[in-house]
Amino acid sequence: MSRAGMTRALVALFAADAALALALAWVATRPRDVVFMPSAKALRPGDPDEASLRQFAVYFAVNLETYTSATFPAQERLVRRLAAAEAEPLLAERRRAASDAGLESSLFIDPDSIRIRRVEGGFETVLQGLKRHTLGGRLSWEAPFEYAVGVEISPPTEGNPYGLCVRRFAAKRLDDAKTH
Repeated sequence: MSRAGMTRALVALFAADAALALALAWVATRPRDVVFMPSAKALRPGDPDEASLRQFAVYFAVNLETYTSATFPAQERLVRRLAAAEAEPLLAERRRAASDAGLESSLFIDPDSIRIRRVEGGFETVLQGLKRHTLGGRLSWEAPFEYAVGVEISPPTEGNPYGLCVRRFAAKRLDDAKTH
């Protein structure tokens, strides 16, 4: 190989090294979404405590049902991380609603309504709350709902250190909506 050819190869190698170093620095320093529950105790694989299950179910339901068009993209990332298999059916209706300019959806959980039971493959948490939709800052409707959050215990990951994953989510309106 000629001296000019070796020089070009060396320059190309340095350029590739620099590009890889920049890519590594970018990946290492970018912010990551991490599921964080402040009051969760240390979870043992397959055996979460009741307080952690309660908090996780409330966290998931409130984050799924509380959104605006501006906050929906972040909510969508969270739901995809915690409910991968269920994400698209859960998000489709909410994506349409979030696209309405001025729509805000909120969920307020009744802490006394939360019940947890062990089911095959994990746990189910049932909770009740009041769901409200406002449009342009004015209350459009509100109704009481009951939610069932089926949780499966998976190996912890960097983004989901608790290893709790939603495998089933159901919402049932408890009475007719009050339209305002």
